[in-house]
Amino acid sequence: MAKYEALGNAIEEAVRKACQGREVGIAFSGGMDSGLVAALAKKYARSVTCCTCGTDDSFDVAAGKELAEKLGLPWVHCRISEETIENDIRELILATKVSDPFTISYELQLFTVCRAAHEPVILTSQGSDEYFGGNVRSVKIQNAP
Repeated sequence: MAKYEALGNAIEEAVRKACQGREVGIAFSGGMDSGLVAALAKKYARSVTCCTCGTDDSFDVAAGKELAEKLGLPWVHCRISEETIENDIRELILATKVSDPFTISYELQLFTVCRAAHEPVILTSQGSDEYFGGNVRSVKIQNAP
């Protein structure tokens, strides 16, 4: 376990620096990464709200609501629907001047959370799953015999 202690300390310190004494929102999928950020933020922030983006029946919405309840944190559903998606994308393009479909596909969720949140600070673990898990799996697949 000592092998990962420095990594754990670095993650905790980064979250502490970002949110100590502040009101923060968490871009919250209800997964391990955003759950860790929310649990750490709860230790240091003045207040923490978990914000989950998705359709009414999406996995992330169900998981986010459930984990926020377990953590004892308020939860907000930042809804995306068939009725709003086109205007949401137009607003994202206007705000960022980015119209690349690939970029829009992964930035729309964070944009929707930031737009809906009332907190001045939004924390996200975006990309950590690729860094800590996804890239390793890709390397193993590419190097498989």
